[in-house]
Amino acid sequence: MTMRRSWEDARTEGRTEGRIEGRAEAQANAVLTVLRARGIAVSDAARKRILTQKDLQRLERWLEKATLATSIGDVINDRAEGRSSKTAKLAAHKDRNGRKPLRASALR
Repeated sequence: MTMRRSWEDARTEGRTEGRIEGRAEAQANAVLTVLRARGIAVSDAARKRILTQKDLQRLERWLEKATLATSIGDVINDRAEGRSSKTAKLAAHKDRNGRKPLRASALR
C-alpha cells in the first residue's frame, strides 16, 4: 500500500510539473509570436532568455509589455520590477522634456 501511494504521489507531482512547464513554454512562444508580428528584432540571447524563463508571472508581464513595446529591451528589461511601486512610478513619470518632476517637499 505504501509503495502504491508513493508511486501515485510521484506521478501526480510529475504531471503538475509538466503542466507548469508546458504553460511556461506556451507563454514564452506567445511573447516571441507577438514580437515577430510587431516586427521587433529578437537576438539569440534574448530568445534564449525568453524560452528558458519558467516564472509564469514574469512571462505574463513580458507578454503584456510585448504588445506595446518598440524594442526587445522594452519587454525583458526588468530594472523597474525590483523597485518599490512608488519608486517605479516616480521613475516612469517624467515631463515631456524627459526630466523627473520635482517632489512636493522640494517646492516648499
